[in-house]
Amino acid sequence: MPTIIREDGFEVIIYSGNEHAPPHVHVFKAGDHLRVAIGDAETYPYPLGRGNTLTGKAGVVAIDLVKKHQATLAAAWRRIHG
Repeated sequence: MPTIIREDGFEVIIYSGNEHAPPHVHVFKAGDHLRVAIGDAETYPYPLGRGNTLTGKAGVVAIDLVKKHQATLAAAWRRIHG
């Protein structure tokens, strides 16, 4: 599970192995977690599913972080998952 970005206490990970669509990352901070779809040129990153514990302001910052690094994360997803 490669860590792609570490910034401001956040860690952005793309799991290797049998992951599912849509392309997404797992963002962690202080033991909390948010699964975020990477999006594409026409779609902004957005949270996925239930069970996310990184919420409120930290969740918004996590989504903004994914948005900021969207191109890098999309390229990493393609490199890892084809």
